[in-house]
Order: sequence, then structure tokens, then C-alpha cells
Amino acid sequence: MSNENSSISSSTILSQVAVIGDQDTVVGFKAIGFDTFILEKKEGEDPSIMANKIISILRKSYKIIYITESLYMLAENEIEQYLANKPYPILTIVPSSSSQKNIAFDSMKKLVERALGGSFF
Repeated sequence: MSNENSSISSSTILSQVAVIGDQDTVVGFKAIGFDTFILEKKEGEDPSIMANKIISILRKSYKIIYITESLYMLAENEIEQYLANKPYPILTIVPSSSSQKNIAFDSMKKLVERALGGSFF
């Protein structure tokens, strides 16, 4: 006997996940059904404009948001301030094609440590 109320459809799960990044990075996520937001900083653009765009996406009802390292670095303080003491969205930093730092790895390491109670890297 199955309980229809206990099953969650894959479309429901996918609608709770978003990806923020450059065109090259988000295209694969869009192909599997995640909501995607293409944001690319224009030359000379004020970083606060990009930060405001990112925060407006964080305010939507997504449970999980993936963001590229480069965009995260542009608005790190604003993002962390917005997310402070909020259970959702869970933000995961992913490398992009132009990433040169280990921010994504360090972020994932912290999430694993928080979830499992220790370092396993």
C-alpha cells in the first residue's frame, strides 16, 4: 500500500533548486531542470548592482541555491549577512570555468564538517 502524500515528485524537488552563474556554468544545470539565473558582471559595473541581483534571487522560495565562485566573491559580505540565521536557502558554491581559487572546495568542506561533525578531507 503506497501513501501518495509521502512521495515527492522530481519536478517538485527541481523547482526548489536554483543555479546562479555565468552562461557556460549554468547550461548543464538547466538541462536537468533546475531554475537558472545567468549573471555576468559587466566591465566597470558597480559590484553593489550584482549583489542586489543575487540577494533578490536568494529571497525567492528556493531551498538550495548553487552559485559560482566568482559571483559569490563579488557579494560575499552581502550574501553572508542575508543568510545569517536562516535555514534556507542552503547555498553551495560551485567552481566556474573561470575559477582560480578554492572557495568552492572550502565551502563544501565546511558543509560536510557541519553535517558530519568533523573533517574528512
